Amino acid sequence: MTGTRATLGDMERDDPTFVDDLFASMETVWLVARTLQARGLPVVVQPLFVRPKIEDLNQYTDHGDLAIVQRVEVKRRIRAKDAAFTSASDYPFPSIMVDTAHTWDNAKPKPYAYVIVNGAGTAAAIIHGSTCRSWRKVTRYDKYRHRERTFYVCPTALARFIDLGKAS
Repeated sequence: MTGTRATLGDMERDDPTFVDDLFASMETVWLVARTLQARGLPVVVQPLFVRPKIEDLNQYTDHGDLAIVQRVEVKRRIRAKDAAFTSASDYPFPSIMVDTAHTWDNAKPKPYAYVIVNGAGTAAAIIHGSTCRSWRKVTRYDKYRHRERTFYVCPTALARFIDLGKAS
């Protein structure tokens, strides 16, 4: 077959154990999934589909064996002074409140990202959890909960701002 294009008949002839090998590989996929789950990662094992005939090969391409689901926290600013932002250029503070410190500190797994949505639902700031070493703790009086609370704040420069489209 060197220098020529393989035909469907060639693939069926050259890989007659494909389906058996595919099913056998699932044992390894589940081993890895269980190991990752034991380490606190949410894992989804992708469904396994077997082509009914070799001619359906292109409709049954591999989309991966498993996926790690990433935790994303979504917060909406509706009562704060920063509720009207649309981009980094009009965000009114040098830092963005991420979450209460105890929520981040106790999270397992840690959030991959926080999405801070403006009051109108038209823009958001994305703060990746990987930036946490640049966050700092601040204690502020929460006038809605009537007590002091400790929060993490992230420098605005580390956030990525996105347009969410029209107001919801």
